[in-house]
Amino acid sequence: MIPASRVSDASRAPRSAVAALLDPSSMAIVGASDKGGVGAGLDRVVEQNESSGMRVHLVNPKRDELFGRKAYPTLGDLPETVDTVLSLVNAELTLGVVEMAGALGTKAVLVNAANFGETDEAGKQRQRDLTTQAHKFGMAICGPNCNGILNAAKTKSIGLQTLEGIRPGGVGLISQSGGLMSALSMAGRERMLGFSYLVSSGNEAVTDLVDYIEHFIDDDTVTAMALVVEQIRRPEAFVRAAYAARAAGKPIVALKLGRSETGRRTGASHTGAMMGDARDYDALFHQVGIIVADDIEDLVDLVQMFSSVPRPQWTRSESIGVLCASGGAAGLISDAFDGADLPLKIDDELTAWMQELIPTNSVGNPFDLTGLLYNEADYEKVLQRYLESPTYDTVLVLTSMLGAASEKFNGPLDGPLRRAAGTSAKRLIVASSTACALGPWTEKFLDVGVAIGRGLVPTVRSLKAMDSFVAGQGRQVPPAVEARPRPSDLRTALDGDHEIVSFADAAALAAEYGVPMAPYVVLDSTEGDLSTLGRLGSQERYVVKLANVVHRSDIGAVATGVTLAAVPEALRQMAEIAARHGLASDVLVQPEVHGRGEVFLGAQCTGDLGPIVLFGLGGVFVELLADVSARLAPMTVDDALDMLGEIKGSGVLEGVRGGEAWDTENLASILVGLGNLASATSGWLESIEINPLLATGAGFAAVDLSCVVRR
Repeated sequence: MIPASRVSDASRAPRSAVAALLDPSSMAIVGASDKGGVGAGLDRVVEQNESSGMRVHLVNPKRDELFGRKAYPTLGDLPETVDTVLSLVNAELTLGVVEMAGALGTKAVLVNAANFGETDEAGKQRQRDLTTQAHKFGMAICGPNCNGILNAAKTKSIGLQTLEGIRPGGVGLISQSGGLMSALSMAGRERMLGFSYLVSSGNEAVTDLVDYIEHFIDDDTVTAMALVVEQIRRPEAFVRAAYAARAAGKPIVALKLGRSETGRRTGASHTGAMMGDARDYDALFHQVGIIVADDIEDLVDLVQMFSSVPRPQWTRSESIGVLCASGGAAGLISDAFDGADLPLKIDDELTAWMQELIPTNSVGNPFDLTGLLYNEADYEKVLQRYLESPTYDTVLVLTSMLGAASEKFNGPLDGPLRRAAGTSAKRLIVASSTACALGPWTEKFLDVGVAIGRGLVPTVRSLKAMDSFVAGQGRQVPPAVEARPRPSDLRTALDGDHEIVSFADAAALAAEYGVPMAPYVVLDSTEGDLSTLGRLGSQERYVVKLANVVHRSDIGAVATGVTLAAVPEALRQMAEIAARHGLASDVLVQPEVHGRGEVFLGAQCTGDLGPIVLFGLGGVFVELLADVSARLAPMTVDDALDMLGEIKGSGVLEGVRGGEAWDTENLASILVGLGNLASATSGWLESIEINPLLATGAGFAAVDLSCVVRR
């Protein structure tokens, strides 16, 4: 994987150059050959492009003719300046091709060659030189190390692959893996998935995910996007583009590669230990409304629902009526829908009518149509009654198979389904119970607006994903947070190799951003002056602990249940511990606060994607169980409320055994404040940790806080 490079937005290629890359009117193929190898099948690509109206020129200094067409020695010998160059030469020759193309005024180049940034230092330098050339001429570059671009909407190929077998449609695919782009195109064929674009973006030396997403937002042929992501090179710009896609009503489904936790960060805080590549990306995707896919199959299944359901019918599933063909299938359906928390309401009036029609069958939702399966007229009556029911906004028809050999088997439902699509505005879906390849005959369903699902569980999961996307429409985007420079008078202390913000300064900073701090005083354990304890009022018990240590309990630097008379002895013990470990001698004294529960709040500021906020139940269990949710900072209250509901222990917040429910709105606002603090200070803080934040009868109170300064 190539290290992320934070390139400024100002240095990116103009939108017009990206448009020329994706939809050129003219193209030159440099390194064109008819000798096989990298050029195998190039003649079919040329024919396809010319049939679309594109002007294609072949460049090969050793040939006068290729594929029955004139070949030119160099780009400078062409009869016109082309929009885009497809470079098939090796890495060493590529830089010369890009230099000449830029000097001639060509807007874009697709670089097929490898041996750039994904290899050794020489390759990395070639990639840097390539980037410099592109910026010099304001060019878009796809790659290097990519398989090409397919514009299915315009029947154009900027690469070595033809559009044979690819169904035109509304899905814009961007894959940072060229091999997986090919695999996804084949998986799409099995599902009758329609593509508008298939982009292999490669190393993304110049033109990256953000550029393609921004183009797709403005392109009317794209209705949904599918991403295969190794890394995001411009996180801030990616977030803006993802929010813009959501606002434009264009869902994004993403598969993140390399989800192992071997890349976990280590540092002074628990937060750093709990974060890693996969969790960072999940936090980002959830935040901006991107639907997360588990694998290639899941990615294609999820995007298929957005591809096959007509755009006016993208709605939340308030109530789904399901028709199936066996009692066993009915049981599976109930389990699948219950697991996805999707409603299966019963229309009593319709149920009574169905019982008269088939008195031997059990009725309900789903409804078993055994006995009517081969009676087209009765099947059509049932389907029409379901579509007329005021209870259901969606009708799902489940059949055992939709494969190539099953057209005759599905004959009785074929006609009724296609005729019903023209009589109702409701969402109508036909799905197979197993994840078989769809037969070509199913395309006629798509032609009339009947959506297709491939397998029961993938279909239910896809419906849930559509619910999630629709629910996210109109959600607020978090406002930007102004960076806050490190104060010149900031007091810090050393804890081993880590620089810690003094507790008093950290608490004052956190309070500015809405974090409620429990009462405290800071004493010098070596002086024994207790006069400031009066600020805490009369207390029965105190907590005494070293003030400027990240993991106090690990070294025994916390004493609880301390009476006023025992405070001097506790201070002496803390002074001994501080001296033994080479720590600052400041001691934190707080009233012993009790609450009905505690939670953990943390922020990790050093990740590649920007500051990430974490939430979980408090104490040591947050790290042992890793039951945490995460979002990018800054975030909105809605984002924070989502975080509260995502942890497995979220039921605690609702009140345990009849106990009082927590004030989740207030808790969410504290999370937002922590996120704002992390955003403002991410330039000089490594992590922020509040563990625990107590829920008390008087509200929330942070009784422990640590802020670690960036090294």
